[in-house]
Amino acid sequence: MLILLYLSFLTCLTGAIEKNKLSEKIYISLEGSSVCYLRLNRENTYGCKGAESAVGVLFYMDNAARQQWFKNNARQGPYTLLINPTKNFPFTKELMLEIRQYINDKKVNSLLVTYFGNSTVEQFSPESTCPNHKYDLYSNDDSYKDCLDYNWNVQGTNWLNEYFEIPILALYKADQVEKLIDICWKKRNEPKNDQPPQSPLCAVEIKSQMRGAVNAEVCLRRTGKTTNLNGESKELCTIIGARTIISSYPGPLLQEDKVILVLAQYLTLTMFETLAPGANNPLSGMITLLAVAKALKTSEKELQTHGRSIVFMLFGGETLDYLSSTKLVFDMKNKNFFIDKKQIELIVELSQLAGSKDQIYMHTNKINSSVAISQANEKITQKFTEYSKNIAFKEAKNNILPPASLQSFLKWFEVPGVVLADHNTEFINKFYNSRYDTLLDELRDLPFNTSFVNKSFPLAKKISEVYKYLHCLCAFLLFNMF
Repeated sequence: MLILLYLSFLTCLTGAIEKNKLSEKIYISLEGSSVCYLRLNRENTYGCKGAESAVGVLFYMDNAARQQWFKNNARQGPYTLLINPTKNFPFTKELMLEIRQYINDKKVNSLLVTYFGNSTVEQFSPESTCPNHKYDLYSNDDSYKDCLDYNWNVQGTNWLNEYFEIPILALYKADQVEKLIDICWKKRNEPKNDQPPQSPLCAVEIKSQMRGAVNAEVCLRRTGKTTNLNGESKELCTIIGARTIISSYPGPLLQEDKVILVLAQYLTLTMFETLAPGANNPLSGMITLLAVAKALKTSEKELQTHGRSIVFMLFGGETLDYLSSTKLVFDMKNKNFFIDKKQIELIVELSQLAGSKDQIYMHTNKINSSVAISQANEKITQKFTEYSKNIAFKEAKNNILPPASLQSFLKWFEVPGVVLADHNTEFINKFYNSRYDTLLDELRDLPFNTSFVNKSFPLAKKISEVYKYLHCLCAFLLFNMF
């Protein structure tokens, strides 16, 4: 992906000029961008369309006055919009609907969005208000499907699940954005005295070619049949996949062992390829799981005395219709997994945990559960309250589970289970599945190619509250009895 600036549409040539020098006079390359990528599944296409070359006159929009001027007076397009979201100028659903109309009218052919951490915005989530609702436990229940009772993610815009017919890029280097504004906008394109700018204008060229089309099945079939001039297969799309990380404690499992599953997620999803910090979702749950595993290492004898094993599972790809947990349950059904459902005594899932410093909510499924499971879940919540010393554990008010991997297991068989989260009936996290879910300046300032593991260290160091959960969780896992 490449961004280039046209410094002028008109260039006079007097004499022979070498090609590379001419290019230097016309173009300026910009760095520090992340592309909104294209995703396909069996039915639909999501994300953003690529372009071999999308050229548009730059228009900088950072307040309502410029938004209104563009709507009423901009006639020199097609345009590349540069949006700078702030607390006073948020990137709302209404603004995107307006931009969609410009796209349909061919007034806008590409979009650039600045990103400088979450200090400039109050809330933003491109996820739906009901994440993963098409494949959750309640998708066939007329009373609860599509989150009729609950909108977990109130800030959700659903842009992750929509298709945009233009390339969209996020710009995360402030100096590059300043260069773009100074050279292209202020000197060439900014209206003066409320009048349109005079030619020559400055344009942006975006190269972000994406070859995927129609749906996943068609794209994969075309990949196998498409070749270049050398006869080599040409990849049009790549299969999305994620590993599930599993570890049993205190040692290898026997077929007769009773098992407690402790679940968390380790991957998130955003609109932009490399901007997925995921500080609260999913890093806070993952860090808590790792901290619990470390703390339990000192209690190996007690765990063996109670005759049960704990299996820790970290799922990737859950934001895409519970990809990993669904695959694991499928393998379990077909006897291709080392744990049988009869061995599972309890499932505890660690969800978003960084949004509250003094209380954690316990979510259990209260819909169509048998009397035995309902009683077991009640006992679970009582035990958590009993063992809690440093933090208040409260039972959530809702009857259904929030988005959680536990739902994949409950779709197949009944088992006692609880999801621990920082929220009650709606997410506290105002940046769910967005590039703004940084939580910390330390995490935000890391290079965007920093490995996932290295990103987790400053978060774990700063969120000391995670250790408040350890006493209760460890005591519960060691001494919970049915």
